[in-house]
Amino acid sequence: MYRYVPYESEYDEGTTGYKVIEIMYSNNELELILKEYRYSFYYQLFIILFVSLILTAIIAKFFAKPVYLAYHDSLTNLRNRASFDDYLQGSLDTSQRTTLLMMDLDNFKLVNDYFGHDKGDKLLQLIAYILKEIGGKEATFRVGGDEFTIVIKNQDEERVELIAKEIIKTINNSIATRQEVHTLNVSISIGIAISMPEDTVNTLYKRADMALYQSKEKGKNRYKFYEDTAALQIPFETEKYS
Repeated sequence: MYRYVPYESEYDEGTTGYKVIEIMYSNNELELILKEYRYSFYYQLFIILFVSLILTAIIAKFFAKPVYLAYHDSLTNLRNRASFDDYLQGSLDTSQRTTLLMMDLDNFKLVNDYFGHDKGDKLLQLIAYILKEIGGKEATFRVGGDEFTIVIKNQDEERVELIAKEIIKTINNSIATRQEVHTLNVSISIGIAISMPEDTVNTLYKRADMALYQSKEKGKNRYKFYEDTAALQIPFETEKYS
């Protein structure tokens, strides 16, 4: 590309002072400069991304574990009480049929007293593994020392009974292979409550807890559905499993 520009020189005299300047435009040099800048940009971008990945890994290392432990039990790796409350509330909010299984180990204190807390911790880990395999990782929780819960969604009573029976049977069989623990008659009792439209986390939890108490009162190592015995005005006698 060319351009011609009139120019009057103050250094020349006569007609030689009147000149025409020819300007030639070339993109070659500009392209070379842009090419250098482009490579520099790619290089800097790579450095920025690399540093960002390193910082992300460092942040994840220092903060991921505390966040995980805020919602999980460090001994069993099951989700904890805080996570349980959120999960159960979410299930109730969706108006799904929600069944809560509350479980407590029978005679667990004797394990710690006779064989030490190390043996007790291993037993808790075993129970947690069994419950997680049956109830699912996301729906199984450790809410206390030897207390566990499983939240079951959209299942009828017959299916819930099968799950409760499987839990009791599997745990009994596993404990039977551990001679020391077996001599202490360690077992599991289960209280079951099915949600009603007006239920909250606290009311459903309370009814499952009452059913668990009724299960233990009937002799332990069994499951019991919640029944309002005060309203029925009859003795609580119906056993679901033993």
